Order: sequence, then C-alpha cells, then structure tokens
Amino acid sequence: MHTIGSFRTFFLSSQSLALALLVALNVGPAFAQAPDSTALRARAAAQRIGDGSSRSPALEAMAQGQAPDRLFITCSDSRLIPSAITWTGVGELFVIRNAGNIVPPFDTRPEGVSATVEYAVAVLEVPTIVVCGHTFCGAMKGALEPAGLDAVPNVRNFLKFVEPARLAVEQLHPNLDPDTRWLRLVEQNVRQQLTNLKTHPWVAARTATGDLRLEGWVYDLEKRETRVLPMP
Repeated sequence: MHTIGSFRTFFLSSQSLALALLVALNVGPAFAQAPDSTALRARAAAQRIGDGSSRSPALEAMAQGQAPDRLFITCSDSRLIPSAITWTGVGELFVIRNAGNIVPPFDTRPEGVSATVEYAVAVLEVPTIVVCGHTFCGAMKGALEPAGLDAVPNVRNFLKFVEPARLAVEQLHPNLDPDTRWLRLVEQNVRQQLTNLKTHPWVAARTATGDLRLEGWVYDLEKRETRVLPMP
C-alpha cells in the first residue's frame, strides 16, 4: 500500500509539473481555434492538478476503465508533449509514439503499432485518429539521407515505410532547397501514414460508416503551433 500511495502522489505531482511546464513554454494548443477551447483547457488543468489530494475522485474513477477521445500517433521526439500540444488531461489521449510517427500497413504478423491501432479502434472505439508529424524531424532527415543510417539498421529498416512519401515529394517538388524538401516530407509522411491506416480492417470499416475520423497535423517546434493538413 505504501508503494501504491507513493506512486499516486508522484503521479499527481508529475501532472502538476506538466501544467507548469505548459504555461512556462507557452505551448500553442492544437485546439486553440476550437469553439470549446476554453472548456478543453479548464478540464485539462483540473485533471492535471486534481483536487489537491492523493484521492482525486476523477482519477479514481478512471482507474476503473478508459474512454479516450482520440488515438494520437506522433513521433518519439523528446521535444513533443502530446498532452501539451492538445491541451488534454488524464484519460483523453490513447497514444502511439515511434520514430517518424509511422503506421505500417496492415499485416497479421505480430507488430506493436498495428495491435495498438486495432485495440483503440475495435475495443475503445475512439472517434478520431490523429497522425501528428513535426518540423525538424530526425526520422524524416534520415529518410532523405539514408547513407547515414548504416550504423542503425533497425532505424533504416523502419524508415522503409516513409519511402512512398519521399518518392512523392521528389515527383511533386523536384527542385526544392533541402530545408523546404525536409518540411514537405514531414507533411507528405503524415498523409502517407493516414493512407497506411486505411489498410487496417477496423479503421476502414469505421471510417466507411462515418464513426471514425482521420486527421493529419504538423507541429511547428519553433512557433509552438499546430497546423491541420488538408486531406485530398
């Protein structure tokens, strides 16, 4: 019991610290333009801080189950804080993070991203999936300069899922300067991973019925702002 109590106190303290960091960094929320952004921020703050005790009723209720609002797929980059980007609190995001915010096309072989997508869509029935890339993404830089990946073969193999996006950028924008090409790949990769998501049976089924919405975002690390990409 002592261990559980200590963990709970640490958890609440960590959430309070996250809110403090959010304010200090002046992070621009993705939902800043949403009509209910004030309510979103208030709910997120309340869930981070709790009621000042180690027995917040909201957190205790969440221990019995979860009902997240969205599956949020983003990069493992340490400069990204999903809850800060989205102004969300405890229990609102179901998160997948990996190098390059990649979603491999559907395959029945054991694979962590596919299993998590399947659970989120089929079991938790999330109404929205967001794929969120970001500026200055090292994975996208690696996809553009694969010769530098010889020492990290697992990274090189994983980035094969970015190759369709890289080829698309080369065909659509053949004369870009290196920095602009990097940014265009970040954007095109988000679109490619959304395309890959549609190969997953549960995603295809629930988007067809209108029960699941797919969105593509790019977070700007310098401006601390999020853009929602137009989808074709």
